[in-house]
Amino acid sequence: MGIISDNTRTRFGRRRPYFLAGIFLIFISFVLMWAPVQIQREGLRFLYVLMTYLFFSTVYTIVWVPYNSISTELTSDYDERTSLSTWRMIFSNISGILAGTLGKDLFVDTLNKDDPARGFFLMAIVFGLLFAVPYIFTFLWCREDPAFMEAEKHPLGNLKDFIRDHFTEPLKLRPFRLVVYMFLFGLHGPGCSPRTGRLLHDLLSRYHLDDDAAGSCLCQHAPGYPSCRVRRQQKGEREKRI
Repeated sequence: MGIISDNTRTRFGRRRPYFLAGIFLIFISFVLMWAPVQIQREGLRFLYVLMTYLFFSTVYTIVWVPYNSISTELTSDYDERTSLSTWRMIFSNISGILAGTLGKDLFVDTLNKDDPARGFFLMAIVFGLLFAVPYIFTFLWCREDPAFMEAEKHPLGNLKDFIRDHFTEPLKLRPFRLVVYMFLFGLHGPGCSPRTGRLLHDLLSRYHLDDDAAGSCLCQHAPGYPSCRVRRQQKGEREKRI
């Protein structure tokens, strides 16, 4: 997907067209995963879940890869890029925490106790809209550097050349391997935040503690993003990247 968006040439830029295309698809694909379909056969139910999940994952990749790439093309200043990434991750983690702690409690346990399937479907509609709508503003307000439109396109070539150029050769570089490690470990953050929130909520509920206590525990890591940004601005280029 990175190569596809790199090779895209439109009047809207290389990345922004995928935001526009993904607004509707993100919403539909997310809602379909939670739709209360009436399928009797277990094998068909499994196939439905598998196909809807693959559909959502594909749409998410189409939007997410250009979204992560555009920040480096909005500005060439390292500190500004750091600021953009910091704010993006702050809102991303806050959203993950709220989705993990409030989703079931609000839409199922509170609003739809008698019909959990309907509660999860309503939750999917609300969160699907919250997921998709921000891409409208990203498409309208972000402006890519026109210089990137003049860059040479990357030929895909055959499968052997593709694997060599994009997997084998880059992995020989130690800086690239370090970036890959940081990226892989970083991916656990958005996935762990809602799960951790749910576990903390269940644990505190056993001891009759309220949700404010759980929220306080979950928000302890929030100051880490601004502090990392300040440290990056104070240190040299090498220390920043480390």
